[in-house]
Amino acid sequence: MGYVHCCSCLHSAKTFVLKNFDNYQYIKMEYLDHCPKCNHTVVVLTKIDSKKNISVSRFTNVKALKILKKVKKDILYELNDTNEIKNAEVN
Repeated sequence: MGYVHCCSCLHSAKTFVLKNFDNYQYIKMEYLDHCPKCNHTVVVLTKIDSKKNISVSRFTNVKALKILKKVKKDILYELNDTNEIKNAEVN
């Protein structure tokens, strides 16, 4: 489980590890179904490339749902509080 910043607060979100693609060594996605304050859907992608450069991309609402639909097939597993690996389930 990770945290996503929305409406000046950190909200707990589901954290998924994705398959590597496009020369990225590690890709993590944090997914907030809806913000309790503004009801936005938020997806945050964190990618690390082979040169150890980190890039973070944040998407909300319609763009977040498009990204989620696009990468859903590339999810390897979900991370939770105890660092146990769970089978990925995205609603």
